[in-house]
Amino acid sequence: MFEELCRRHVHASKWHYPITLSDDSLDIYRELCNARTPARRRSLADALAYERGQEVDLRVTTIPAPRKRLKPQEIRHIRESLHASQAIFAHFLCVSPKAVQSWEQGSRRPQSTALRLLAIAKKNPAALL
Repeated sequence: MFEELCRRHVHASKWHYPITLSDDSLDIYRELCNARTPARRRSLADALAYERGQEVDLRVTTIPAPRKRLKPQEIRHIRESLHASQAIFAHFLCVSPKAVQSWEQGSRRPQSTALRLLAIAKKNPAALL
């Protein structure tokens, strides 16, 4: 069936499938058609089977959802709970004082590492000290 689907992909101007595929399945299917090595084909075939809901012996890693963005008032509250100036708070987070100032004014938002440290500080402010 795989070879037939690949031939249809190569020779047809539009996609014609005997089954319906999700967008993720289409991406996997396209990669599968272009796979050159047998090991890669097997891996992609397993991924496609997983996408279809079939039981496959795979190791699946779930990536956590992105961190919730903090409002400028929340950042200021975290800093004030530590009784720290913007400069000292910036030192705790390994960022510049201008970054903390921008966050508290709402002109910039903290990025990944700083956002994670802010989330830790929000739960347990003493953890940064």
